[in-house]
Amino acid sequence: MSLYAVRIAQGTLVRSSLRSSSCAHRLPVTLGLSALISPSSAARTPVKHARPHSTATKTEPLPPTLRELLRSHSKDSPGSIVEGQKHRVHAWVRFVRSHRKVSFLALTDGTLPADEVLQAVVPTEMLPQASPSSSTAEAATTSSESKSNTARRDGHRDGSHGTGTTLGPGTAVRLVGELVPSKGSGQAVELKVESLEVLGRCEAGTYPLAMPQQLTSETVRRLAHLRARTLRFAAVLRSRHALLRGLENYFDGHDFLRVTTPIMTSSDCEGAGEVFQVIADSDAAQVFAGQLSREGQESSGPISAVQIAKDLSGFFSSCSTYLTVSSQLHLEAITALAHPRTYTIAPAFRAEGSATSRHLSEFWMCEAEVAWIDANDTATPSKALEQTMSVCEASVKAALRTAVGSTSASPSPSSSDNGDRTRDSDFLHDASSRTSDDGKIEVDSLRHYADEDTAPWPRITYAQAIERLQQRHRADPSSAFFSIDPVWGQGLASEHERWLASEHGPWQDRSDFSQAPKGGPVFVTDFPAEVKAFYMRVNGDSSKASSDRTVACFDLLVPRVGELAGGSVREEREDVLRARMQEYGLSTHSKDPAEGEGDPFQEKQPVARNMDWYARDLRRYGCAPHGGFGIGVERLVSWATGTESVRDCITYPRTTGAVRF
Repeated sequence: MSLYAVRIAQGTLVRSSLRSSSCAHRLPVTLGLSALISPSSAARTPVKHARPHSTATKTEPLPPTLRELLRSHSKDSPGSIVEGQKHRVHAWVRFVRSHRKVSFLALTDGTLPADEVLQAVVPTEMLPQASPSSSTAEAATTSSESKSNTARRDGHRDGSHGTGTTLGPGTAVRLVGELVPSKGSGQAVELKVESLEVLGRCEAGTYPLAMPQQLTSETVRRLAHLRARTLRFAAVLRSRHALLRGLENYFDGHDFLRVTTPIMTSSDCEGAGEVFQVIADSDAAQVFAGQLSREGQESSGPISAVQIAKDLSGFFSSCSTYLTVSSQLHLEAITALAHPRTYTIAPAFRAEGSATSRHLSEFWMCEAEVAWIDANDTATPSKALEQTMSVCEASVKAALRTAVGSTSASPSPSSSDNGDRTRDSDFLHDASSRTSDDGKIEVDSLRHYADEDTAPWPRITYAQAIERLQQRHRADPSSAFFSIDPVWGQGLASEHERWLASEHGPWQDRSDFSQAPKGGPVFVTDFPAEVKAFYMRVNGDSSKASSDRTVACFDLLVPRVGELAGGSVREEREDVLRARMQEYGLSTHSKDPAEGEGDPFQEKQPVARNMDWYARDLRRYGCAPHGGFGIGVERLVSWATGTESVRDCITYPRTTGAVRF
């Protein structure tokens, strides 16, 4: 029986069951069915299998981007421009310059760096013409736009010229033509157009970005669904992409495991309580209906906060659930117990309510954890902290090198991608600076910071930073320098952070504040325990008074931005960790897992998060000494691109107030 089954399978030429009579004619003509199931020599004769008819369709390639087209066809590359070769180009019109016989279109699709465009030369008669009733209004619009076409400082040169055409800024077009060497000095090649098709009209009369140079940053920010068309924000998006790719390449090249962490969690790793609670519509409706029914009952007393919290969390079995403020705790569980190097790039949410240039309610973090660090070292900063800072510094440098370049990096002719990214960086810093010299100084400084060959970024302790800040604060007896006094035992204010990194590097021995030395990135380490999170390892004797204890942590401060990253050695001692968590009001008590989870709601602490899994299990089952850090992606983009507000470093900024998109 097995022999017959095998030979049937070998003789069948199609994926059909032999039980079906319809497949009998598909068997080899020279071998009948009896031959297939008979152990004769004929059955062992090799059979040539016919190739079944393929139903797969031919894959259609995507049309090339402008960047792909221009980088593969250049007059500097012999043979890349073939006479008579036709190209199909898809793009949006940035502006039009019309003349009597010929018109010039500046084309963009978001892939070209800085303010680079592909110039298309089109016979004017080929342009779509406006109707007589609208030509006068169209002419007035394009004329006003042309006057501001040369605006550059805000990163725009949009506008249109000429009269009588409906082909204005923002129009989506398909063109067919030949790439030829350009006669002008602004571009290497241009497209000699033979046919033009409008794929999407742009209404000039209502288009809010027709003259973007006249719009404020706040106005453009309110047009978040359109602002990717502005030169500056398009360059920011490309730089953000490059920075993230640099981070990913660094971690991938050093054997880090990328982990996808949850968005919804029962934990608040910062312990600050600035969280967004997740409530199902069904739970909210039930609580609201219950409140209405109780209002008509005079004997009913007010419902307790504990009961409301339980009712609002019915979907999650009465366990309060929040949008994550950090992926750290979940990364720690993997790093300390299973894989020594992990990272994630994920969103985080904090209900801070701060409407500053440095804060968002929804933002992105690059967080990493490393195991097997030397946590028992007693130096300040400890060897374990130094190891963690070194990884943080190396990853930020890698991101900068990818996005803005490096002073020691030799340009590669084949690496057009890196060249384009550095052009974006030059363009952004030039546009955001008071003068072109200021922009060049800032971008050159970034490339110096990114150098692998430069000395490690300076490390100073919190105590040294406070001492230096106090010296500057009191340098002029007649007036205070800072609006907030720098005092031991308090966190560093934004003005303190920016001053330390940007104006007077505290690692320089200078008492004359009239001349500002060159600043730069600096690590501030070993903060007081009272101003930092519960999970940071306590330095030295953990039994000291809370006001005297410091923790093995760091803040990375960078020019103009302030705090870019923060990290620490994680507390691996269960007794010390539990005591710290109690100080923060975090619940660390539950029943044994075999008996079921304990009630996370307590009458005395109705909003306490049950963190027993973190305090007990991670320390009980072979916890490796470990540390980690988190980098604010939007702040990294702000620093690398010279962008003032982090709200202009993310596509759809979320802050306190109405959410439109």
